[in-house]
Formats: sequence, C-alpha cells, structure tokens
Amino acid sequence: MMFSLTVAVFAVFPLLMALFAIWFSTRVPRRELKAAADAYPELGEFSRKIYRSRFWNLLVAIFLAWAISNFDNLGRGLVVAPYGLGLCMLLYIFYVEVRYYKAARTPGVASLESRELRRYLPIYYALATFTSVTALLVLFSIGNVQGVEDDQGRVGRAISGVCADGTTTLASPFPGWYYTLPSMVGLFALLLAYAFVTWFIAKRPRNGSDARLVEIDDALRRVATEGAVSSLAVGLGMNLVILSAMGVQAVGADCVNDADNFVWLIAVYGAAIFLGLSLAAVGITRYLVPLSAEFGALPDEVKPDTTDGEKP
Repeated sequence: MMFSLTVAVFAVFPLLMALFAIWFSTRVPRRELKAAADAYPELGEFSRKIYRSRFWNLLVAIFLAWAISNFDNLGRGLVVAPYGLGLCMLLYIFYVEVRYYKAARTPGVASLESRELRRYLPIYYALATFTSVTALLVLFSIGNVQGVEDDQGRVGRAISGVCADGTTTLASPFPGWYYTLPSMVGLFALLLAYAFVTWFIAKRPRNGSDARLVEIDDALRRVATEGAVSSLAVGLGMNLVILSAMGVQAVGADCVNDADNFVWLIAVYGAAIFLGLSLAAVGITRYLVPLSAEFGALPDEVKPDTTDGEKP
C-alpha cells in the first residue's frame, strides 16, 4: 500500500507541476483571447466554453474508462478503456464546436477562403502523437507472433516458456490476439472520430469577413484542434502503457524470463511504457491548458464592428 502511494505521488506531482507551469505561462494569451472575443456578441461564450468544463469532462471520461475496464474480468475491457477515455474527451470538443460555433458569426458578407486542417494543427505535437500509432502497430505485431493459447484455449492470451527441467509453462495475460484484436477495433474507431472532428473544426462555417473576427476564430480553431490531438494522445498513450504492462508481467514470469527473447521484449515494452506515459501526460496537460491561444495584434485601425450597421 505504501509503495503504491509513493508511486502515485511521484507520478502525479510532476504532472501537476507541468499543469501549473503551462497555466501560468499561458495566462496572458488566454486573457487576451478572451478580451478580444468578448468584443463580439456571444463570441466570448464560445471562447469560454472551449476552456470551461474540460476538467469536468476529463473526470467523466476517466469514470467512463473505469467502467469499461470492469466490463470484462479477463482484461479485454482494460485494453479498450483508453479508447473510451479518448473518445469521451474528443466528443466534448465536437459538442462545443457544434453547439457554439454560430456564436462566431457576425452580420456581413462572408469571404471566400480555403481552410485546411494544417492551418490549425500543431504539427510537431501531432507528429509526436502519431508515432504512438506506429508503436502500437509494432506491439500488435509482436504480441500476435509471440502469443499462444492459454490453458483454456483462448488464442493469443499467453506466452510460453521452457523451464530448466524441460517442462513448458504458460504465462498470461499476454497482449496477443486475444487483446490486440479489440484494441485494433478501438484504435480504428478513435482515429476515425479524430479525423471527422478535426475536419469539422477546420471546415465549419465562419460567415464573417471582419479581420479581427477571422483572427480570433482561427485562434479558437487552433485551441479546439489541439484539444482533439490531446484526446488522441491520451487514448493512444494509455493503451501503449496497458498493453506493455501486460507484456512485462507475462515475460517476467518464471521460466519465461529465461527465454532467449526475454531481453529484447522487456526493452521494447519498457520503451513503449515510457512513450505512452509521456504522451498521456502531455495530452492531459495540453487538453486542460492549451498552448494554441496566441494570436497576433492587428493594426489600430482594424477594429471590430459592434454597431450592427447603426449610424451615429
């Protein structure tokens, strides 16, 4: 109990420190974005909703993931739970966009423009996130090759080893086909939802050509897109951790840990755990405290039109 508490403290404390550091360093851009958005009718509410309630949504997502993890006592719910976590976070981003994007409109003539996702995507963050997809595919491949039937005939749920006396032993759970198949389904669902949500963020109507509105709206799209990438990062990262922890536990069992593939499997799973924890921590941090709120200042002569066409 004391060991678990110590591990929890050392795991949570750096995350809390990172959250505080990012919150403190981004307080000025957030304040400036809010002040600029408040100059437009209801646009300020859109801005606030993008930030507000993300913490509560994260708590709901964690509870949902916990419920999914308890769905199957053999662990398949556990490997799907991170995708439920990521989807819940992602759906909140989508809900805010659908529910409040009309607040970003002002009367006037909409300008013709081409809005592509790369305009709002934090590219290096996204690339780092998608490396976890490659890592997951590597884990799937290793598990599917190394996994064997367990003592109940469940395909891909165990790994075999040979003891010193020549007897064969099985260690489970091991992340073979029994776990990678539902994980692949969850991965596909999360990636599909991510692609749709980010497409919607980029393509939703603007219906206004005011220069300041366009700039603020673009900043809000960047914040929303960062939240979508963060949702993906949390789901993928936690799945890496769970599958790899399963692998380490099975490979470290008696007799199995004497096998020739012990060292390289432990190295692969250890690296995947480090990558997954790092990605999930960054994802949670940037979901709660986005870094994409910055937007440049416009010349003084460019002011928001709040008169609704009235003349003095």
